[in-house]
Amino acid sequence: MGNETSSVPEDDEEEDGETRLVIHSALTQEYKDARFSTIEDCYGSLVETFGSGMLTKFTLTDEEFDVVFCLAFSDPAEHFSQIWSDNDDDDDDDEANVFHVFCALFLLCEEELHGFDNKTAAIYKLFDFDGSGALNQVELECLLQACVAGLSRATGTPPRATETQIEAMAAAAVASSPDGEATLGVLKEWLGTRRDVLTYLSEFMEARMVVDYQRRVEDQFQTTTQQFIAAARGEPPEISTSEVTEIIRALPGSPPTNAEIAAFVALVDDSAGKNGRIGFDEFADAILPWISFSIVDDDATGTLSPDELKLLIWISGGENGPEPSSHVVQRATRAMDFDKDGDVVRLEWLKYNAGTDPATGTLKFSKAARDLFKQMDADESAIVNCRELERVFESQLQDLLTNLEDDAITQVSPTTRAEIESLIHDAAHEVADLIDANADGIISWDEFSVHVDIITSKQDKIRQFAKLVLSTHPRATKPKCSAIHRAKKKRASIRVLARLGRDLGKRRNTVNAAIDDLKKSDADDNRRRFTTAMAPIRA
Repeated sequence: MGNETSSVPEDDEEEDGETRLVIHSALTQEYKDARFSTIEDCYGSLVETFGSGMLTKFTLTDEEFDVVFCLAFSDPAEHFSQIWSDNDDDDDDDEANVFHVFCALFLLCEEELHGFDNKTAAIYKLFDFDGSGALNQVELECLLQACVAGLSRATGTPPRATETQIEAMAAAAVASSPDGEATLGVLKEWLGTRRDVLTYLSEFMEARMVVDYQRRVEDQFQTTTQQFIAAARGEPPEISTSEVTEIIRALPGSPPTNAEIAAFVALVDDSAGKNGRIGFDEFADAILPWISFSIVDDDATGTLSPDELKLLIWISGGENGPEPSSHVVQRATRAMDFDKDGDVVRLEWLKYNAGTDPATGTLKFSKAARDLFKQMDADESAIVNCRELERVFESQLQDLLTNLEDDAITQVSPTTRAEIESLIHDAAHEVADLIDANADGIISWDEFSVHVDIITSKQDKIRQFAKLVLSTHPRATKPKCSAIHRAKKKRASIRVLARLGRDLGKRRNTVNAAIDDLKKSDADDNRRRFTTAMAPIRA
């Protein structure tokens, strides 16, 4: 039985060219108005009342439905009878599939800063019954089927996938996993490659996958840098500011205004020395934030919504970067909104990604500086304390010293190493004190960006000193184990362990063979039992 209160769905042509269904229904609107915290509270009621995992109830009567979803719906009984009931008569045995309802709530929820990645993670957790962090093919089939059925019921639209198609999709999703199970990361990666699935979901909501946007940014960045290389001349290769303008006009996204282009080119020219010629490093550091903004700005307005800004910050964090919290997004909005009009536009994002050159006072792009600051800003607060700066500074130089020793196949004496480490420690303190001019123990991005060149200079001086020590110090002659020698020692250790474990292995093989036989004989029975247990969800 469908959503009787809704009229026939209409097609609404979005500005970005995608078709979005418009459902005229007060009941459906409650799914859109739901908040993540409320949906999670409803799930908590389900667990508290009926248990969790495979022990919970998969279908609910009208009274049970009211208990679980009273926080989400103003009139749960109406939702039960109009949307989720399977019978046309007053049957006391009529029940609603609880997982279909949860999938519809999560997918249709329009709360800001809870995009498709959040929705995918929340739904994935529902079907991870054993809490293992992985779904087998049957569990994944149940998840996909519940999403299709839930959207169909809640919106009064026909289901868009058959059971056979759902089984094929689940099989494809787990195919890349050696153990035949899909982690959340595997599922997101698979969804990012399925344009058909995202297009279908986009009829009901904003279906944005972080991994998909990262891939699009990387592809566009590669294309754009190849354009630079093709146009570059001289040594080192450079292009003119007019050629930069041509490349910018060809980029996707909202068409840039002449004022935007002029301001951007001026920023890049300042970074490159203000001579009208742009080198590759300056170009790459500056063009990446422009591309990222353009890819995320789906509606091509040139202005970011809170959800778009969150996505932009997320994909800028690199592959497998942490999801930005609402606090991080709000703080970033305040930092970027230079004119304080409440909107973040492209030029403000570009300025946010540039730092101040201490020599000229102009803005200068430096991805390396941004990456270094992010490395120190572990809690994503947009500020770091002096101890964090000292820790990262020392860690980088310690790694550098070790790498230099490995490259030189030598090592310094313990006394000399202690001297270098003391030098590193003192330099870290000196840099922190210099940057933290007001001595409050806190360093903002603005304070940090002004002193990036000083940090780099200090590191370069210590690097050169360490190289000199390694090449001239009389105690720097002790050979370290070469890669070949280390490999030989490793193989010898493996042979010893192999001999020690051979007898135990023979005994274990007998037991393992018996276990394998049991697994093979019971595999079909286990799958049948599991499928039977999951049947209420798939119904």
